[in-house]
Amino acid sequence: MSLKNTLLRVAEFQPRPFIAPIWNPRMRVLAIQDRIPFHVNIEAPSPGWWKIIPSFKLNGIWTETGTLPAAPWEIYEFLEQLPRFYVITLFRVRENTWLCVPYNASDAQQRGWPASTPREVYLVAENISPLMCVSVRKFANVLLYDSPGERLAETSPNLRMAQEIIRQRELELEKSKKEAVEAARKLEESNSIEGKIKDNLDFMGANLIQWEEEGEGIRVTWEYEGYRHSSRITRDAGVLSAGICLDGTDREHNLSALVAVIQEARELHRFDMPEESYI
Repeated sequence: MSLKNTLLRVAEFQPRPFIAPIWNPRMRVLAIQDRIPFHVNIEAPSPGWWKIIPSFKLNGIWTETGTLPAAPWEIYEFLEQLPRFYVITLFRVRENTWLCVPYNASDAQQRGWPASTPREVYLVAENISPLMCVSVRKFANVLLYDSPGERLAETSPNLRMAQEIIRQRELELEKSKKEAVEAARKLEESNSIEGKIKDNLDFMGANLIQWEEEGEGIRVTWEYEGYRHSSRITRDAGVLSAGICLDGTDREHNLSALVAVIQEARELHRFDMPEESYI
């Protein structure tokens, strides 16, 4: 066949519908028909096995205009052409995606899966559970779910490793749960502390600028009638350090009272703080 005929054949090529595993909502798929490779941009309704209907070409890329669910026999024919691995399931990472390790580590390493690294298996159809042996197929560098395998043997070389990965996963989840609970508790406490501070300041018409933890107390910066002041208080708004000299009576006040005391001191010109402390 001459180069001209080949180019003409490619130019006149119209791809036929074909089956494809789609594990992402949007993908670019490479297909080959009549020994002609072509790419198709796909937007599938959901992850799964779909019959793709290419329709028009833009900038050298075909785009599908229709997707139909693939028939079971079509999925079977597709998978039968791919190399098979047996794997041990670990845990679900998405709705139809599981993490797994190879059932036989040495066999997997010889076939390009080194070190028994956990990998994702896409398009899991059945309701499976951890530590099951299932059959998967390798499509390019992606693992596709095939079918349940035999009952998991206690002698599996990777069983102990799979159990340890699941145990570590459970520990991580438990740690994350505790951290989330603690974060929620701190947020609630923070909101409660900030609420108390605001209530005390609002009572006197003062505004909260910022607050932060400082040792066992809280450093509060607030503003009243154009003057900014900083005080150190307890979590229930009692005064630890007023920020001005109160002759050792700081702890006899709360934040509301402190606003009134400072305002009175300002009116009586009895401030001992430098002028640059105010804005």
